[in-house]
Amino acid sequence: MTDRAVRPLRLGALGTSSIAWRRTLPTAVRVPEVDLVALAGRSATKAHGFAAQFGCAAESGFDALLERSDVEAVYISLPTALHHPWAAKAIRAGKHVLVEKPIGVDAREARELCALAEQHDVVLRENFMFLHHPQHDFVRDLLEKARLGSLTSFHAAFCIPPLSADDIRYAGDMGGGALLDVGVYPLRAAGLLLGPGVRVAASTLRTRATDGLDLSGQALLVSPSGVLADIAFGFEHAYASTHPVG
Repeated sequence: MTDRAVRPLRLGALGTSSIAWRRTLPTAVRVPEVDLVALAGRSATKAHGFAAQFGCAAESGFDALLERSDVEAVYISLPTALHHPWAAKAIRAGKHVLVEKPIGVDAREARELCALAEQHDVVLRENFMFLHHPQHDFVRDLLEKARLGSLTSFHAAFCIPPLSADDIRYAGDMGGGALLDVGVYPLRAAGLLLGPGVRVAASTLRTRATDGLDLSGQALLVSPSGVLADIAFGFEHAYASTHPVG
């Protein structure tokens, strides 16, 4: 039996985001299969607060964390525009990577990271947690076995109320905007339940007049079998998270 088979995965974290604080890191320190070794953030003060909360070391910077020989894998929860550059650095350093959604600001960045991970023989995963919930396995099984009859339509929405004015998701240069933050959920749900090859037939965005940042949007998708998918998302709504099929 190898040493790796009997000890937990040694994890480092880049970023001090809300999702890291509320969800990912509490889970990492709770499960025996993971050992959170160290973290680094853009704010040293915030990084030390996270380190104290989760019982790990606070590194002086992102590069210093990636240089640690006792870190095997890295969890990245930085602003979206920083996902690609730091995931690429981590992969080149020989680390496995779990990066928050979306993996990059466009398809090119996603493809580059996938190719780089294959080249360096490391695991690269995008942190879409809802895909692994058993309810989605159940629904997909119903669809594949035609238990719901012939599928003709799919409707999905992921919407939240307006954010505070200083929220990073309103920063266009940091990969902000509704499409990359909340729009990816109904898009990913459509791909999960309708299968590969879903294409965009029509789409529109509501943008902020001052800088063109997308605040909400809607799209009509079509699957290869002809199923129509209507999706909506945005920062200007009541909370909504739905994806009924018909």
